[in-house]
Amino acid sequence: MFPVANSILVISFLIGVLIGAIAGSLSGLALSSLLKLSLHGIWKDSLLGSLGYVIGWAIFFLLLWLSKHSLNPVITSFGLAVLLPGIREIYRFSRSKGLTARELN
Repeated sequence: MFPVANSILVISFLIGVLIGAIAGSLSGLALSSLLKLSLHGIWKDSLLGSLGYVIGWAIFFLLLWLSKHSLNPVITSFGLAVLLPGIREIYRFSRSKGLTARELN
């Protein structure tokens, strides 16, 4: 491996957080239009996308520290960046229809 400056690592992580926000907002936008929900709160989806990206990297480092086995951090991070806004949109859909958890089962 060749040495990489810390500033380049930080900048690439911040770019990943930005791409996670974009992926989260696109995921929320697609699901809200698919479920015929209003388009308010897209900024929450972008925040959840950013949070999913950060949580994905945290899971990577935790697994690396605990078991010496690791997942691909980029795939995990972007998967969570898309998954968390999707969960929020499904929750919004269930609340808009007045469904409870018991009715969904």
